[in-house]
Amino acid sequence: MHATGRITVTLQADASLGSECAFDPAFGMKVLQYDGLAWGPPTTRQLVEDVKRFPLHASDVLVAAFPKSGTNWMQIMLANLYDDWGTCAITPHRRVPQLEYASPDMEGYEVSLQAQPPRLMKTHLPADRMPASWKSHRSKVIYMTRNPKDVCVSFRHQLQIPFLQFDDDWDFWVQRFIDGKTIYGPWLDHVLGWRRLGENDGVLHVTYEETRRNQVGIMRKVVDFLGKPVDPRRFDEVM
Repeated sequence: MHATGRITVTLQADASLGSECAFDPAFGMKVLQYDGLAWGPPTTRQLVEDVKRFPLHASDVLVAAFPKSGTNWMQIMLANLYDDWGTCAITPHRRVPQLEYASPDMEGYEVSLQAQPPRLMKTHLPADRMPASWKSHRSKVIYMTRNPKDVCVSFRHQLQIPFLQFDDDWDFWVQRFIDGKTIYGPWLDHVLGWRRLGENDGVLHVTYEETRRNQVGIMRKVVDFLGKPVDPRRFDEVM
């Protein structure tokens, strides 16, 4: 299905998950366009507003990035380096919830809200969409950046889920990615928005590529940034 005018598409929200997302030909998948940004299913306007009011704590840590940039890799290492994460204590297998996600079969906003600080969470939110409480509490953020060509390919693979009605045409997808017709907005805007913030703002920047080349060195840098010492033997085991 292409956004060429050859096919008429009826926008219909996916009510099965309580989602307000509907297929949009310009995005080639189901999205919710709300508050100046495209959100993926299952998302509702109420969830977006709830995330804005999420009560972050100074001890919370978030792994942030544009999708397919290494958040899972980083969060798994952090989840296993420490035992005091409130979120990991109430999720199976030290699973790290995604702050702006809501689904009956995946930990997200509700688990993040119920857990006690310090909480380890992940997010794909642009910097200007972080909860309002972040400005005052400055929970620490590890922001990961990855080569956009690799992000483009990996993101396409992830979106091939039947309920998204994803248009898998390669050329169409690449053009949408370049034009920023993706959930969470354009890749470049996302990266530059976070790059304006540094360690004085509570944000540590690492790249997917340098973490692959020097995982031990980068994780030692992350541990120092968090100010949460780790037993050397445990550090080596997790690495």
